[in-house]
Amino acid sequence: KGNVTGDITTDAGTITLADTVNVTGDIKNVGAENAAILIFEGTSIVSGVVGGDNAFGSVTAASDVVFGGLVKTKTFDFNGNANFAGGAEINDEVSFNADQSVIFGATSNVAGGVNFDGNAGTITLDSSVADNTFSGEITTAANSTSGILSITGGANAVTVMNQVGNSNSQRLSEVTVADDTNAIFVENVYTETMSINGGSVQLLTAADYLADAVNFTKAGSSIYFTNGADINTVINNTTGGDNVGTLVIGAGDSTFGGAIGATNSLEAINLQGSDAVIFSAAVKATTISIDANSVNFNGNTTADITVSSATEITLAAGKNIIGYVDVSVADLDVTLNMSGGDSTITGAIGKTHAVTTINAASAGA
Repeated sequence: KGNVTGDITTDAGTITLADTVNVTGDIKNVGAENAAILIFEGTSIVSGVVGGDNAFGSVTAASDVVFGGLVKTKTFDFNGNANFAGGAEINDEVSFNADQSVIFGATSNVAGGVNFDGNAGTITLDSSVADNTFSGEITTAANSTSGILSITGGANAVTVMNQVGNSNSQRLSEVTVADDTNAIFVENVYTETMSINGGSVQLLTAADYLADAVNFTKAGSSIYFTNGADINTVINNTTGGDNVGTLVIGAGDSTFGGAIGATNSLEAINLQGSDAVIFSAAVKATTISIDANSVNFNGNTTADITVSSATEITLAAGKNIIGYVDVSVADLDVTLNMSGGDSTITGAIGKTHAVTTINAASAGA
């Protein structure tokens, strides 16, 4: 029952570690793949790998466990918290059964996914040591909003290869991205709230739902919809001061149904090679840069707007632009449509280079 210095090996047998027993070395299965069993009766730390060349059939932990090296097992069942500092390769689903914490500190593959199963736990993907790629769906129980995905690590990137949540009725409670951390989501994300705390988020799939709210909580925060979006998410700066947070919209058609910068204004909104972009609600930002085929502002817009490509801008009837509309490149075909009603653009139009055409639908515009 004392600590073990060195490696432990088994050939299709069962290894049981008593509470508080730590292993300074590896725990290896030298028998058939998925044949051995590892049981932790309490809190333990294993500094080396678990499994080695061949995965364990099962690893069971009654309390908190920390793994310094790569863990390879078919199943992992736990009743405390788990820290996979060296990463994990787990075949079956990992399910929470309480308010638990799981940390993946290196590239990991959980083929069956991780399921909060309605519990208020936390999964942390940490790239402090190196870039971290996580494969496996992260989900929760049907008809529930539960579980927090925390992405941290500083300058290194965290890439989430599979879907997070399943739908707007089966979603996480929050996704958080820490200061200076770059979070890349390859598939869709479903969460009640996304908090970007000075880090950056890149969404590679055209989003059909993201969150009720995306909150920029610190300077340097950004979110990039690489292939557009069709969402009703409120995108907000919650720092208490204006000019924080950058929204970048990439290729494809996009519709943003929620207000942008409602509490405090964003620093910038950048349209980069976009097709048709529609802002359905009010928009507040220090600047909006437009490289898009067309842009519709259906709510009041507070921003200085600069156009760098041929485009058509449409302002909805009775709505205003509090700021200027400028063209940064000479001889661009830029059309500004004012749809009617009493509308005002407070700043200069075409102060650097001319807007080609202004269409005013009524004398009120």
